[in-house]
Amino acid sequence: MRDSVLSKLLTTHTTKRYRRSLLEIRMSILQAVYEGAELPTQIMFKANLSWNALQEHLSYLMYLGLVDEKNVRGHKRYTITERALRVLAVYDDLTREILGVDEKNRLL
Repeated sequence: MRDSVLSKLLTTHTTKRYRRSLLEIRMSILQAVYEGAELPTQIMFKANLSWNALQEHLSYLMYLGLVDEKNVRGHKRYTITERALRVLAVYDDLTREILGVDEKNRLL
């Protein structure tokens, strides 16, 4: 899968305080899990969320079938589903088109 342009999208708003949309927040969670964050605190830090916000969004992503939760030795671990991989690919393509960047995240 190609590198995500989510970081490019978020860095375009560096001059003013920017509130991420629900879509951006949930996609950043999916991207964090895709990149290897399994534990809740890892996901929380990688997606730049508070604990309560993470719990709310993870619950919804599990409800949608985009994230799976497993209990390994008393610790919750999260994995991305095949459906979420397809969602990330579509989101990446759309974001590239809207931002006007090429495959290497260079502005067109």
